[in-house]
Amino acid sequence: KKLEKQKADVTEEVKKFQENLIKKHPDSYAAKLVAAFLEPDIPEAPLLPDGTRDEQFTFRYYKAHFWDNFDLSDDLFVNTPYLLQKVNRYINDLTQQSPDSLIAAVDFILERAEKNEAVFKFLLPYLVNKYYKPEIMGLDKVFVHIANKYYATDRVDWISDESRKKITDDAYMNNLVLLGRTAPDVKVQLYDPASEEFTTELLSPHDVDAEFTIIFLWKPGCGYCKTMTEKLIPFYEEWKDKGVEIFSITSANHMDLPKAIKDIKNKKMPWIITADPYSRARAMINYYGTSLPRLYLLDKDKKIIANRIGVEQLPIVIEEYKKNQVVDK
Repeated sequence: KKLEKQKADVTEEVKKFQENLIKKHPDSYAAKLVAAFLEPDIPEAPLLPDGTRDEQFTFRYYKAHFWDNFDLSDDLFVNTPYLLQKVNRYINDLTQQSPDSLIAAVDFILERAEKNEAVFKFLLPYLVNKYYKPEIMGLDKVFVHIANKYYATDRVDWISDESRKKITDDAYMNNLVLLGRTAPDVKVQLYDPASEEFTTELLSPHDVDAEFTIIFLWKPGCGYCKTMTEKLIPFYEEWKDKGVEIFSITSANHMDLPKAIKDIKNKKMPWIITADPYSRARAMINYYGTSLPRLYLLDKDKKIIANRIGVEQLPIVIEEYKKNQVVDK
């Protein structure tokens, strides 16, 4: 009890010192730094109509007052670690990790940062890169939002036309294959294992009658693509009788078809194999095939339920999806 009393006294002494510093030298770096990390004083949670305490009040109040003492339009902390610490705490810890919640949080930050050119120029590239290849599946929707709202408008006038085009083009393609979207209905040329040639017969992933369809984008001669093919073969052997079909699309153009056929024969690919050698279906654009290999998992209605996924995760995602479907019913 004595130690707890001493601790409380020291805490109160520090608090008073901080308040005095902020009051006497409000424009100093030290005062702004102290103020930036002051925790909001949270009042007692109010009672709900049923007489119980509002258990969510503390969190809501804390988040609502998180930025009270931190001016996002002040470039004082741009060249320090403190600005990103504050931003990441708000985004990673205080915001639900869902696309719509994060979009609201990102807009909240950027619209305040935009009042200061230095802060805006620092935070905008950081946030667009953070969600360009997100750690959590589905959060690439945040990247698409940032690209469309900021980079595709005159709000970003300091970057080159080439950089702007790269970001907005990526956003356009990414938008076509976001989670929950219906997979692009591309008609591509079917490979015939008997003749060992790509035919003129056209097939779309939407023509596949399967509970789950996996879109496999690959490039002939690509080492990573060969490795993924080797991993997919045993997976396919196990899952093909469980309602899973693989619809592969090679990025080979008409000049590279022999090279693609060589890989097909060497690896003995057992699934549906297609190509878009003249880009008539714009398959690689529609499926964001800028970096290969790539997998998409579709449900029976051809809605995208997983992207940026590895072969090892496919069984886990499929089983989890099945469980959720049963619960929903």
